[in-house]
Amino acid sequence: MGDRLPTLFIGSSTEALKIARAAKAALQGVASVTLWTERMKYQKVGEFFLDSLVGASSHFDFALLIFAPDDEITIRQETQYIVRDNVIFELGLFWSQLGRHRTFVLAPTASRAKHRILSDLQGLTLPEYPPPRNVRSIAAAIQPACDELARQVSTLGCRSASLAPKSVSDVAVPLGALMHAAHQTKTRMVIKNIGLDMEATWPLVRDKILGDASAQGVTWHSLMVDADSPHFEGLWSDTVSRETARNAAANMKRFCAEHAPELARRGIEFACRSYRSPPSIHGFLFNHTTAFLSLCGVKNGKLVGAPNPYLEIKRPEGGPSDPASAHLVAAFDSWFDHHWHHGATAVWPPEKAEA
Repeated sequence: MGDRLPTLFIGSSTEALKIARAAKAALQGVASVTLWTERMKYQKVGEFFLDSLVGASSHFDFALLIFAPDDEITIRQETQYIVRDNVIFELGLFWSQLGRHRTFVLAPTASRAKHRILSDLQGLTLPEYPPPRNVRSIAAAIQPACDELARQVSTLGCRSASLAPKSVSDVAVPLGALMHAAHQTKTRMVIKNIGLDMEATWPLVRDKILGDASAQGVTWHSLMVDADSPHFEGLWSDTVSRETARNAAANMKRFCAEHAPELARRGIEFACRSYRSPPSIHGFLFNHTTAFLSLCGVKNGKLVGAPNPYLEIKRPEGGPSDPASAHLVAAFDSWFDHHWHHGATAVWPPEKAEA
């Protein structure tokens, strides 16, 4: 299956959440599974759930929708059970992004549950489970269907090409999936970031890493533009702004100073330095293997920091890899280290005064 587990989203109604949790437990060994209730992994701060779900749908490798007898309807004087509307919507959403071979439905045996299946889905072979008699029998009831789903996930594996994140906020979804997978294996996470004025990156780090009590064992190092560097004179723009950089640095120092003891307890190491030369490449590198890279353009003599879509590039640990991908990841890594150790000015933590 490659260098990482495939990612899988599970959607269900609130009433069927116990079935969804049992399915997650059954599939955890073959995929990095995200329940719809685990919104911190894919929902952006200040964004409606639906908007975040639409944005996240293309970043998963698989989706599983749990059909359950959530509601009753009467058709031709016969009472039948139907799945909740939002689950049907999510099925269509993921189907449109991942295709039918990567979008699964787990449905109760129709003949036993009097469960009405959409006419558009009739004729498809859906993994079925006998309606469990009680909560304790859920895992056993769905296990055969989950075994079949696990085989399909193992066979198809990760998608060979994923849609590139269109912005820094979009990077949060695949980056969150990588972090979750590392957390499951208790692997310490190291993220190197070459940023611009940190307008979007600082909120991402603050809300998803520093401010999230569940985040532990993370080293995050960021490089940002130096607002006082003379080399940027005449290049500042609306998308790479001196004032924005100054505000981000000030907010960064204030937040980290206030939360330093808590961050230390959780094993979070955050540091930021500023570089003095105009940027070309920027992006993120996760554990030296997965990079999200973009380039900063120049238009009419001004830096163009957005919109800049990112290219996701993987360099597997061990085994064969694409030479071009491996080179790009290694080049980003080496350029980051060069800036970090040669001439960059400390933003946080502050440099210690020499005795």
